[in-house]
Amino acid sequence: MRNKILLMFCIGQALVLGGFNSAMAANTTTITSPAASNSATVAASCSSPTTAELAFGNYNPLQNTTVDATTTIAIRCTNTTSITSVALSAGSSTNVSARQMQMKGATSNTLNYQLYQDFSRSTVWGTSGTALYTGLSGAGLDTDVSITVYGRIPAGQQTAKPGSYSDTITVTVTY
Repeated sequence: MRNKILLMFCIGQALVLGGFNSAMAANTTTITSPAASNSATVAASCSSPTTAELAFGNYNPLQNTTVDATTTIAIRCTNTTSITSVALSAGSSTNVSARQMQMKGATSNTLNYQLYQDFSRSTVWGTSGTALYTGLSGAGLDTDVSITVYGRIPAGQQTAKPGSYSDTITVTVTY
């Protein structure tokens, strides 16, 4: 009499049996295959931040008034990934404490401005120490976390020449 091999394997929760005859049970050898091993790693990550232009609009150096504007930075991270800080570069001025926009076509002409972390525009937003933005909540929920950037052009820049001014700021997210 020959032995039959009964092969058992699992697919999900269903047990599949084949070729079994109860009359031949005494001569049956059972072999179980090892469970398949599957693995994956989800790395902590955040998408590149998205921003809208911080548009100050018109600035009149003859009026003794500041011009304020806001924009937002949106950041999305994988679930439970915490954002430690968000830094904003100094831009073309290379000095966070003295940011300057440059006039298009005449970069020696500048217009002072500043970026802040708060509505009252008292905490300058920079690249280190207390100038880093750390007041994040809701990070790592696979939804955008929006952070407001508060900008200001100070009054009293009577030497500003008419023209279009701009600057480029780099956003650095640490997580």
